[in-house]
Amino acid sequence: MRLILLPIRVVLDLFSREIEHPWSSKLTASRLVYRSKVISYFFATLICLIAVALTPFSPLMYKQQLLGQQQVDYGLKSFVEGDIKDFESFQEIGSKTLGFSSFTNLADGRFELIPSYEIRKVSSKTIFRPLVSLWDKKLSIKGSFKIASRFDLYELVKVAKNNLWFFSLYYPELDKSLELSIKDDKDYFYINQRASLELFQLISNAFLVDYKNIPKLMMKGHFQFLPYLQMKLELSKLLELTHDNYVDFIKSGDTIFVRKKDYSGENIIYRETFFSLSQLRPIVYKSVWDRHLDNDKSQAALSNALFFKARWGKKVEERYDIWIKESLFNPLFAFDFLNEVDQSKDYRRNFERYILGVYVESALSALESNQQDYIDTVRSALQRYSLVFKMALERKDIFYSKATIKGFNDILLGLKLKDKKPILEVKEKLK
Repeated sequence: MRLILLPIRVVLDLFSREIEHPWSSKLTASRLVYRSKVISYFFATLICLIAVALTPFSPLMYKQQLLGQQQVDYGLKSFVEGDIKDFESFQEIGSKTLGFSSFTNLADGRFELIPSYEIRKVSSKTIFRPLVSLWDKKLSIKGSFKIASRFDLYELVKVAKNNLWFFSLYYPELDKSLELSIKDDKDYFYINQRASLELFQLISNAFLVDYKNIPKLMMKGHFQFLPYLQMKLELSKLLELTHDNYVDFIKSGDTIFVRKKDYSGENIIYRETFFSLSQLRPIVYKSVWDRHLDNDKSQAALSNALFFKARWGKKVEERYDIWIKESLFNPLFAFDFLNEVDQSKDYRRNFERYILGVYVESALSALESNQQDYIDTVRSALQRYSLVFKMALERKDIFYSKATIKGFNDILLGLKLKDKKPILEVKEKLK
């Protein structure tokens, strides 16, 4: 303690040489004896210099961030394209509601995507959110894919900009985007590819703030750690990061994503959470796979098949206009259908017939597999979609066919009884 206080005592005593009880004696309750003024001044100066040099590192002591270390892969990965055996089996799958589309055959039909909803009661309101039920036919694993939330990355980046002295020098294009971002009706903030790449660099730099990687950040010329630490803490809160999780950066089409993998060992539920860096208020997506030794392999295979050349954001909105104009349907369009109110009765009838056909094929496939988990996955997905279908359209006073509801109920009955007959009857009526 006396060594630490030495610089202060020396300075105080310089201003109290003629005083009988110097300030240093009053503050420390001891008298400072200089055996060698040269040595005392030397150590006082040395300690002051060390204290000043360590000042930039003081933020690292906040919540013991100096000792913490996150598993992060700082390189930029890409999804891997699978072997194309049957190009004719490819189709465009996507949804404006989900914010993505892709041209895929789902790994030669290995995966089934079944539109459904997550239904919750909040106070007196019923809230339903799109949820895609997943089934891996190869490994017989069920999973789900959904929008978890939205994240205000704009405000977080603004905080970094306001606190980083050379933000405009480090991230010039991102700095311009913050000033020029156009906010549309849905509160999206789109940025260009160069700004997106700089945002990737900003976030990867934030994850460098720990005892092991801080030298790498300094070698890049960054010596202000607190703004990066603030960003790291907020991202960790958003992604619910623990030391067991793994974070990486991956490119889908021309869009960069931050991704968290949550896998704690054998026979454990596997989760992935990811969001885009092409928007400053991005959608946060979440995939969950049921307990299985290879559930992470299911997610990897599905991601490669679905996201290798996916479109995101505004490009999906452009595709959506074409889908509407040319009556191009796909299973995930089922979510957009419930939001679309301006289409004719004929258009709506055509889609209702299409979506009935989707559930018919899923139900028959599940029954043929004779796997209870598969049957339950299709049944629960259809139960929720049928409920939301009727409720959503009645709320908006939009026409729908009672035959469609009856068709849903007949498929559900067939799945419950494990009897193909009611389902085949529905299929016959669709011809």
